[in-house]
Amino acid sequence: MFNKKLLSTTIAMIAAFGAAQVFAADEKDAGAEEIVVTGIRASMSKALDIKRENSQVVDAIVAEDIGKFPDNNVIEAMQHITGVQVAVDVKGEGQSPVIRGSADVVTTINGQQVFTGTGRGMALQDVPATMVSGIEVYKSTSAEMIEGGVGGLVNVKLRRPFDFEGSKLAFSAKGTYNDQSEQTDPSLSALVSNRWDTSAGEFGALLNVSYSENNYREEAVWGGGFFPYSPTGVRNNETDALYGFTPGKEMSNATSNPYILMRDAAGAWDRYGLTKRPAVTASFQWAPSDTVEAYFDTTYQGYDGKGNMSFLFTRTDAAKKAGTDYTFHSGTNVVSGAQTVDAFLLRSTQAFEGSTDSFQYTTGVKWEANDKLTVKADINYQKSTFKNTGIILDTYTSAPTLNVNFNENGAVSLDTGSYSMNSADNTNVGTFFDGWTKSTSDAFALKVDADYLVELGPIDKFQFGIRYSSREAINEDVQNVAGPATQLSINDSRFNGIIDYTPGNFMKGDVSYSRSWLTPSVNWLLNSKNQDTLRNYVGFNYTGRPDFDPTRYFDITEDTTAVYGQFHYGFELASKAVDGLVGARVVSTSSDLNSFSIDADNNNAATPISLSSKDSVVLPNASARIQLTDDLVGRINGSKTLTRPAFLDLNPALTLHAPIAGQINQGTGNSGNVELEPILSTNFDVALEWYFAKDSSLTGTVFKRNFSGTIVSKTSLVDIGGVPYRLTKPENSGESDYTGYEIGFQSFPDNLPSLLQGFGIQSSYTFIDGNLKPSGDLPETDLFNVSKNSYSIAVAYERGDFSGRISYVYRDGFKSGENTCCSMPTNIQADKYGSTDVSASYNITSDIVITVDATNIFGDNFHDYFGDATLYNRDTVRFAKTVSAGIRASF
Repeated sequence: MFNKKLLSTTIAMIAAFGAAQVFAADEKDAGAEEIVVTGIRASMSKALDIKRENSQVVDAIVAEDIGKFPDNNVIEAMQHITGVQVAVDVKGEGQSPVIRGSADVVTTINGQQVFTGTGRGMALQDVPATMVSGIEVYKSTSAEMIEGGVGGLVNVKLRRPFDFEGSKLAFSAKGTYNDQSEQTDPSLSALVSNRWDTSAGEFGALLNVSYSENNYREEAVWGGGFFPYSPTGVRNNETDALYGFTPGKEMSNATSNPYILMRDAAGAWDRYGLTKRPAVTASFQWAPSDTVEAYFDTTYQGYDGKGNMSFLFTRTDAAKKAGTDYTFHSGTNVVSGAQTVDAFLLRSTQAFEGSTDSFQYTTGVKWEANDKLTVKADINYQKSTFKNTGIILDTYTSAPTLNVNFNENGAVSLDTGSYSMNSADNTNVGTFFDGWTKSTSDAFALKVDADYLVELGPIDKFQFGIRYSSREAINEDVQNVAGPATQLSINDSRFNGIIDYTPGNFMKGDVSYSRSWLTPSVNWLLNSKNQDTLRNYVGFNYTGRPDFDPTRYFDITEDTTAVYGQFHYGFELASKAVDGLVGARVVSTSSDLNSFSIDADNNNAATPISLSSKDSVVLPNASARIQLTDDLVGRINGSKTLTRPAFLDLNPALTLHAPIAGQINQGTGNSGNVELEPILSTNFDVALEWYFAKDSSLTGTVFKRNFSGTIVSKTSLVDIGGVPYRLTKPENSGESDYTGYEIGFQSFPDNLPSLLQGFGIQSSYTFIDGNLKPSGDLPETDLFNVSKNSYSIAVAYERGDFSGRISYVYRDGFKSGENTCCSMPTNIQADKYGSTDVSASYNITSDIVITVDATNIFGDNFHDYFGDATLYNRDTVRFAKTVSAGIRASF
């Protein structure tokens, strides 16, 4: 039977075969026919040229043809780049790229820094792949590059009219079927561009528009934390003291212990909804002479989303069913299964309706003043606003009987016997969460760069410049929470129309679970009149949208001035050409924070505060590129980079959530830390690149990074007003120190048998080994969200009018978080994960192409666990498989 193991083996064999053919071939045969490359090969060839010619360590993806990317957005395309790991899907989309172990990345569009909401970077999933001409991932930096990312810099290149020889008209349309939502979604894109010669010079204009929809669904089952219980299933303050329970401390699972370890809760969530993403780019260029070129770009990325995460929660430590007993994992005191009666059961809807509008406006000029001096100047303004209404409503009942298996093939399973999870009987309306968010940020930036050619020994060029930016980030947020004094049945007349159900066929039968369950209606909850009904029901003393919560408010203005200078040098050493850059960037930043100080011991009284700070940092860089032979290039790079704390992490206000009845008996709280300092990273790279044939390469890079001032979240148990709270706060804590290496291989062998002409392979492997060294006496820990091993393999085949590609992306398990509440191992460990995608196209004519794509064709799922996958499994998340068909045209 065809499976992913067979696929991986096959791809590896093909890779070995391709390499053997390449190394055996004499690519310098003067009699060989000239190969004209197009499509996938042309894109990979251009990306290779970018890597080879750049002074920095950079990898790229190029869309040679309009809309050639098979991926839906920029992040999904990035997972094929060496050294880049992409977090697991959220709402059916890739999230959060990690470059060489760090998610702190500068994001730019056509070289201009961009962001979403009050975040430091942009939500790159908002950029449709159909609008992108290329993606560049810089893993080392030089002085002219915008500071702010210890992980690196991602530059998304959008098209401009002078990119084309003359007029260009292109469009694409694609429909994508999602096997979980069972919906087919459109993705549309159109581009029109032209350029004209006039008496005033050459003009160009381009308009590119895109629109896509995504009906997503994600399903997951989860298991709660483990606590010590008596052998009869009793847990209270007395047993905690007797057994030595301390939150966050792992307890022994030996059978000799007087206690057993059992989960307090388990459940599931079913997340579904619709996102819509419009995007527009307009670009104008003017070249009044051969030495002057001006441009104006404006871009817009939009997001509209509406949906639900229907949350299911049940207590698994209810009274045992008469005549039954716990089952245990072999050789341990860890409960593997239980049968209980009258188990607390919560069915909740977490409804949201949100939008993002991000605009960027940039104008600039390039002036070649003379044969030696070239000056570039840019002015950029951007604004991004994120709005979200979040309404959560819990309903409560009890399951007469509950059978729970804590590890059924790696997942928690629940069986409520004859009780239907769609039943409204004995179901009451409970806790109401009333929330909204508005985050707005705008920024102005002015940048001037100059290159000056000289003849000073080995120095042939000076580069210098200045960049000033001013950004304001404002966050208004609230989530009021209250339960009713007297509970009412969900069938009460004031709640008419509230009952709804999850889509059904939950987890496709892979796990023993209810296929659907009752959940409050999203549309009912997002209706303003119904919200007022709930506000009155729980006793809120207002109607309409609540005022913002001072604990969540901040207004930060940050002004940054960066000045840089560097020189390019070149010389010969033992008949080998050597060139590179040496320079430094000096960054001075001042910030002003307006927020509120919360006095938790004085009825949470809010007092306005204003805080200011200033700092300056010098970021040196040096690089050398050595042409060892015509085909062999060596590189050495060293630099220092920084990342500033997230704006949210700087807000000092304290947010508290009291303990929730029926759940854990501790409240939670969080706050920012205005004293956070930037993370600084010292970076070294040594690379060797062999361009052994046309459009082919074998490259390797060894890198080392040391982060100082690493920001981590620390949780401590504190007493506030006689109530215990787990308080989480970010702190600069010690260092992160790690090393790694990357290997990349690409080949399109030309000396193959006729049938295999057009075959090519692209593969990469990344190894990262490191740890976080907290300050004080705390032990070292693994890096968060970093896989030790990751790789990707893509096999392409182009012949005549047909083009196809199959790719596999894999990453090892990684530490995704820490447990601070319970008695199992501290680490939350994500399991290894891989996904296989296929794309194919056929040229109906030279201008019209039809495409077929499929993602996650083997239906790989995501798992994580607390330290031990057998004893302490945690989440199982099912990801969708998609199939797309589309058409592209370019004239």
